Amino acid sequence: MGWILVGLLVATALGITNHILTASHVRTPYYFGWLLLVMVVFLAAFGVRKKLTFLPPTLIFGGNAATWLRFHIFIGLLSAVVFGHHTGLRLPTGFVETTLAALFLGTFLSGVTGLILSRVIPARLTSRGEEVLFERIPMFRSRLRTEVEELVAAAAEKSGDSALVEFYETHLKEFFSGPKHILEHLIANKRPRRRLLQHAQNCRRFLNEPEHAQLDRITQLIQMKDDLDFHLALQGALKMWLFVHLPLTCGLLIVAVFHLLLVHAFT
Repeated sequence: MGWILVGLLVATALGITNHILTASHVRTPYYFGWLLLVMVVFLAAFGVRKKLTFLPPTLIFGGNAATWLRFHIFIGLLSAVVFGHHTGLRLPTGFVETTLAALFLGTFLSGVTGLILSRVIPARLTSRGEEVLFERIPMFRSRLRTEVEELVAAAAEKSGDSALVEFYETHLKEFFSGPKHILEHLIANKRPRRRLLQHAQNCRRFLNEPEHAQLDRITQLIQMKDDLDFHLALQGALKMWLFVHLPLTCGLLIVAVFHLLLVHAFT
């Protein structure tokens, strides 16, 4: 709440300053442009600082990493206000202005998306399955597939045309072959999971008593595989947005400097 209040006060102060400078016939876009460039450089420095892992955690303008992150979010959101004052909320003209505006909006919106994801996804991850490292998910998925195949092979060896074999070929072979239902996991849609579990229950009535234990284990493996896919989808979303945000930030810095040189050269 405190940060929101400070943000509103700063935004109001910027608006008043813009009004006063405009009334005094001062080139407000020029000064707000410089302020915006400084803010973008500061925001980009956050990514650089995270790469410098050899530096002490407190070596961030006297604060810790959490403080730096809060400033990154605060300055990032405030940059939209400064951008509005710099452009006067008019549509850009020319190739450079249009490119710069598109890069800023893309960087800002991807940053807001990352902020939302970083607040929502960690809480969702704790609700399903055990915590697992993103890089180890393929290994665990391979183990589950191997165990399912062994259970089905054992059932086929004992009874020949076991319903478990048909169930595996029809519904499970593709499911265990790789990541599935990524979009459904992102939007918290559990229908594919429930559908597979329902198929497992339908299969039970065609099995003999010894095969029930095998089906029970396969049902557990279905749930474990679905949990792995859930973690893959959500952790992947957290990682993938950076591949959008960081290139946009780099492009924004390059075009902003070029824009600055043009302004000073022809003004």
